[in-house]
Amino acid sequence: MRSPTRLTKGHKRLHSLVVDCGLDVDDEVEFPPYTVDIYVPELHVAIEYDGPKHDQRAQKLRDQKRDRELWETYALPVLRINHAEMGTIPKTDYYTNSEVLLMSKINKWLVENSTDVDDRRQHSLGFTGWQTT
Repeated sequence: MRSPTRLTKGHKRLHSLVVDCGLDVDDEVEFPPYTVDIYVPELHVAIEYDGPKHDQRAQKLRDQKRDRELWETYALPVLRINHAEMGTIPKTDYYTNSEVLLMSKINKWLVENSTDVDDRRQHSLGFTGWQTT
């Protein structure tokens, strides 16, 4: 697992929540021509933190296109977590209600996307420019 260093506060917090769900993750993994915020290798899924700029209609359309291309090219499902969902979650020794709800959403989505992991990973390995870490 690579620890986030030069990432936004929201991305770092999301990284911590995903790790707290018991998963090993890598940050800023390239799936050419894209880079995903958080990649969970054991499940071959991506999680994206969407800051305020992702609320704009034009950006949402770009995100949808990007997610579709990641799925079509790499069989990589993408979960997007909006900054509003993260709220202003402080880093504490206990989980807030927002964190518990967010962790529940992440876990549910991961379970739903954990089938056919090996097939999806094999599909991705067929593309040059991408390798497992």
